[in-house]
Amino acid sequence: MLFQLLSSRLGLTVSRGERPLQGMQRRIEVFGRPATVGFYNSFSVRTGDGPVEALHRAGVELCPQPGSAEVLALRGPGVAGMQFHPESVLSPSGAGLFFALMREAATMR
Repeated sequence: MLFQLLSSRLGLTVSRGERPLQGMQRRIEVFGRPATVGFYNSFSVRTGDGPVEALHRAGVELCPQPGSAEVLALRGPGVAGMQFHPESVLSPSGAGLFFALMREAATMR
């Protein structure tokens, strides 16, 4: 839910997903890092008509689901978020992924 709120505040589109992802484990790539993560969401974030170029100019990077407008994570100067749950038992390396993303956001300029 926090990822959707953050994304909405940044101007991205939040909408009901095609289907709920309740306790679903997926293999994805997060900013070039392969990861197995757990999802528990009914809503998704999409680039839609959002301010993708303005976010890019501000240094905010989006991590899209390949072949889709769905955004799986984002990072930028002082901000980071992810659609999946790194704390889940379905995310075996979630803690490391979370800390890396937060560290990157804290050091981006």
